[in-house]
Amino acid sequence: MSPEELAKRTEPVRSRREKTERRKDPAADYPGGDRRRLDRRDRVADRRTENNLMLATFYLSGHFFGIFVNQVQEILLSQKMTPVPLMAEYFRGLMNLRGQIVPAIDLRKRMKFEDSRNGSQDVNLIVNSKDGLFSFVVDRVGDVLEVDPDYYEPPPMNIDSRLAPYVKGVCKLKTQLLIVLNVDALVG
Repeated sequence: MSPEELAKRTEPVRSRREKTERRKDPAADYPGGDRRRLDRRDRVADRRTENNLMLATFYLSGHFFGIFVNQVQEILLSQKMTPVPLMAEYFRGLMNLRGQIVPAIDLRKRMKFEDSRNGSQDVNLIVNSKDGLFSFVVDRVGDVLEVDPDYYEPPPMNIDSRLAPYVKGVCKLKTQLLIVLNVDALVG
């Protein structure tokens, strides 16, 4: 086979970059590759999800609670606490978080729930409040839920008196009710 025939049979060699650039263009996947129509659809989808509420969920004495995810800095397993004398019963102590002293609040005691841990390890939710960082000690952490604002309501009038000062709202989920807590009220 002559070099001319061989050159006709082989396709031009593309670099890896050219191949990935070609695949990166999402408009190429649509007939006609109409970039304007694709971008408009993406913006509509973004608008629909940017209004949803993002809630970090957790459990206390078998009850399902949540706080807005933008208030959660991190989640840690049980941490060593330094007790502080003459503090409120719900004040668990102080913890050292990478050189920063963070007060820890036991949410079970804060909301006057009975202790139902059965020997399981506590979890610390490190949260941002208007008064700084705090650790909320909870039984276990759930998922981060994206909730449509239509399912979010103010707290009902007949809510339990021990919860009322701390509840910001409730979300009606398919299988249960999610109680959204007010971080600033819990630390105050």
